[in-house]
Amino acid sequence: MSKQKTEAVATVTVPTIDTSNWVKTIDSVSLKVQSIVIASTTDEAKASDLAGELTAVYNQAETARKAFVKPFNDVVSNMNQLFKSVTGRCESGKEILRDKIKAFRRMEEKRIADDVRKAEELRQKELAKLEKKAEKKGLPFVPPPQVARNGFLKSPMKKVFPENI
Repeated sequence: MSKQKTEAVATVTVPTIDTSNWVKTIDSVSLKVQSIVIASTTDEAKASDLAGELTAVYNQAETARKAFVKPFNDVVSNMNQLFKSVTGRCESGKEILRDKIKAFRRMEEKRIADDVRKAEELRQKELAKLEKKAEKKGLPFVPPPQVARNGFLKSPMKKVFPENI
């Protein structure tokens, strides 16, 4: 696989937007909002009108913002779709591998459990034979200590690891 260095260069010209009319309207309405006292239905209607003026400015600003931002969002969306066609396939392959690894681990755990079970069955049979021999000779039977694969004696005590403390 060849290594490619990709450098994306984007030149963005940020338009100059005259927001002075919106700011003047907001400042004017804000002064009225601060000073209004709502004590009657007439005052309530005036407050509703002020809220309507603020909503109108908000909607105008949002419409203008969306008009400026839409082309950029479209480019980003197209780029995301382009790269998703690659990264999605990678994720799909990784998911298949994860499933296969899980299946292998389950088979290995079962195989090891079967091996341990068979070894324990053989050990129990051997112990039964030794016990019979000891019984025939009239001797007490003391089972030999269990030895692990690494050659150490198995301990019935629970192993203590730092994460269990």
